[in-house]
Amino acid sequence: MLAYEARLNDFAPRHPQSILCLYDIDALGTGVVFEAMRVHPRIWLSGLVLENTLYERTG
Repeated sequence: MLAYEARLNDFAPRHPQSILCLYDIDALGTGVVFEAMRVHPRIWLSGLVLENTLYERTG
């Protein structure tokens, strides 16, 4: 799942759009959600698009 999430970073800039990756924290746990957040340079939090300080560039 995280490899797929990271590949979106290559796809998204070539095709202007907004992509929301939605997670069920109760089903997956906060650890999985935080790991997924690390693969995206920007996040949407409380209605704001923010530069993601947790982002770790891969590849």
